[in-house]
Amino acid sequence: MKTLYLHVGNFKTGTSSIQRICHDSDLDVLYPKSCRPQNNTTNHGRLTLSLLRDYGVPSPTWFNGKNIIFKNELEAIQQEILSSPKDKVLISSEELFSICASGKGDEIAEALQSSFREFSVKIIMYIREPLSFLNSWYNQLNKGPHSTQNLLMFFQGVEESLLSQLPVYKVFCRHFGEENLIVKSFHQTGHDHINDFFSTIGSLFRLPANRNATYNSSQNESSFELKRIGKFKGTVEDAITSSGINTKRILGKIESINSGFNIITRKSDIAINSDLTIQALANAYLEKLETIKELACKEVQPLKRLAIELENKHIETASLLMNAALTLRPNGPHIQKKCNEYSIRLQNKSNLITE
Repeated sequence: MKTLYLHVGNFKTGTSSIQRICHDSDLDVLYPKSCRPQNNTTNHGRLTLSLLRDYGVPSPTWFNGKNIIFKNELEAIQQEILSSPKDKVLISSEELFSICASGKGDEIAEALQSSFREFSVKIIMYIREPLSFLNSWYNQLNKGPHSTQNLLMFFQGVEESLLSQLPVYKVFCRHFGEENLIVKSFHQTGHDHINDFFSTIGSLFRLPANRNATYNSSQNESSFELKRIGKFKGTVEDAITSSGINTKRILGKIESINSGFNIITRKSDIAINSDLTIQALANAYLEKLETIKELACKEVQPLKRLAIELENKHIETASLLMNAALTLRPNGPHIQKKCNEYSIRLQNKSNLITE
């Protein structure tokens, strides 16, 4: 029986680099030529995206596949696998990490499992520390022709399963069996990451030292937010402000994500801690706000409100946000008063700890 490795992502875990290298290299495993989108020929998106679409998961903007039928794609890739002399097969598409987005994850996983039941299927999924993933995913989406709201608003709306990563794991476990899931932490980069992946699937291929191991370009942070605002479909104010933030929802979401991630990371090759806290999230947001502070006067009121809502249980974050508001409105008497109040409370807290 042939072994089929189904590489499902997560997004922003070096998947594009792995796919590019598989596309460009002569491997000892079969990397099927079937089911590759015409405008993104390194992965097997025609297969996975046509399946997801059948269950109501929206396709990404780059996928022009209205006339692509899952049944036809499945037949093509099955025929290629069966006709190949190679006994190991790799199918790669991080789009499968969106399996929970439609609420029909179990139906999708069952359809996928029944499609390849004549093979020994192993699921490979990479997990990434939630805060790092959030920042990278935000940057990735805002590279494109359309943009999101600011980082805080983006976090409030982003699919929780992408950050927790546990719901995706559970869906695949139920239909493929926990013993057939290989969970890897995204803690390596470059050649180490690539070669570890090939080792995981039992391939002898190793990327030569003189070949490029990364393919995504880095962002110019100083102009990134200005470009995001310029592409935003709405008002500049809506692109900048956090007026729609629900503090209780944000705190609950952080707790839920960390709870799930703490479970799945213990199932991976190397356990990693989550850095996602309300203070870390605020810091990441304020770093981006700093690059557009000349446009950010409308953000003063949301910053004040968030600080006041957090002051009882998260005084450090409240102080951070209120001082950011003070930077934007240095003559605001209420803001000055609150900053002084928070400074005293933090000093008193520090004194209690040292006593």
